[in-house]
Amino acid sequence: MPVLQNGDPSLRAYFKKHAIPDIYEALLGGLLIMCPEDPLRFLEEKIKEIMEKGLYSIIWNMCIDPELSLKLKVLSETYLHTLLGLDDDQLMTLELCDKAWDFYSTNLKRMCFDAWIKYCEMKRAAEKLLQKKLAFARHHYTSKLLKLIIRKWNDWVKFHKQVQKRAIRKIRKIFETTLKNMIFKAWRKHAISTRKPKKSIEHPMSESDDLFFVESSHNEARERRHSEKRRSAVPHKHVMEEGLPIFHMKSGRDHFAKMLTQPLSQVFQYLNIVDLARCAQVSQHWKAMTQVGLVWSHINFSAVKDIITDNVAQHILQKWRTNVVHLNLHGCAILHRLTFKSIGQCMNLQELNVSECQRLNDELIRLVAEGCSALLYLNLSHTNISNGTLALLP
Repeated sequence: MPVLQNGDPSLRAYFKKHAIPDIYEALLGGLLIMCPEDPLRFLEEKIKEIMEKGLYSIIWNMCIDPELSLKLKVLSETYLHTLLGLDDDQLMTLELCDKAWDFYSTNLKRMCFDAWIKYCEMKRAAEKLLQKKLAFARHHYTSKLLKLIIRKWNDWVKFHKQVQKRAIRKIRKIFETTLKNMIFKAWRKHAISTRKPKKSIEHPMSESDDLFFVESSHNEARERRHSEKRRSAVPHKHVMEEGLPIFHMKSGRDHFAKMLTQPLSQVFQYLNIVDLARCAQVSQHWKAMTQVGLVWSHINFSAVKDIITDNVAQHILQKWRTNVVHLNLHGCAILHRLTFKSIGQCMNLQELNVSECQRLNDELIRLVAEGCSALLYLNLSHTNISNGTLALLP
């Protein structure tokens, strides 16, 4: 506590006027640093020196040897003023110390609290980030596991489908074999039961003589031509050429009936219209084979372009309009509006060849383009089609 803080004001004024704290500080500093053998004589000499120089020349190191004073560092030149309570600007009181301590402790607490809040927020953010990463990892794991399960299930389904297909093929083969055996046994039993005695004198014939070929005579062809003219209003069901051979079954047995329908239909698919008409006259089974839709998926009018007529082509296309996929009219100059109108009704047509059709015009192509929405290939080479019609094609 400062000595003169609560003392007499005149005493404080006296101390300030005669610079007693400065004199005391200079003398005390000299004694502490110089450490003279005779302190009293040292003080006496320094007081005389101060009296000679005056009070205004007093500095804190004037009683210290200059060589030693250079090594010293000034900490406070007014410490004794503060200690004696003469420095009003730097006067320290208990109240100021308490306020300073309260301010320091409050700031320290606030700083610690802010640091703790920041730490909690960082910890909370780290936990959220960890939860997000865990959720993402969990989702990634479940997705990967689900993909693996779906892949294994797909492989299992494919394997069982293959097993099922093989089983179906075997069952179908067994069923067809059994059915044929049953039909053959029933037919044999019926033939034996209905056989007449007069057939026993007939000469047996080999299987190679079951089907023989008989050329039609010119008279029969001429009569057939006249009958076709009389019935020209009604289109024929099968196209027949003049003088075409006809087939007769001699023993009444058709060995091709034992074959499956799909292989026979694939064979019939390579025949032209005239050959199909001939095959339809062989037997009922062959006639039924010519009525399979797969046979008429590829129609080639170009092979019979010299004998095909507009009415016959219209009849064929009208009947098989849902089955026709590929149609070839290369060089068919006879076919005109009726044929192309029927082509426009073939909704599943994908490939059309009308190259070198001299009677083809823009109107006929519009009919085809409007009806054949599934058309993928169109050959218009060597035709009289304008650029405007080509721009309208999809």
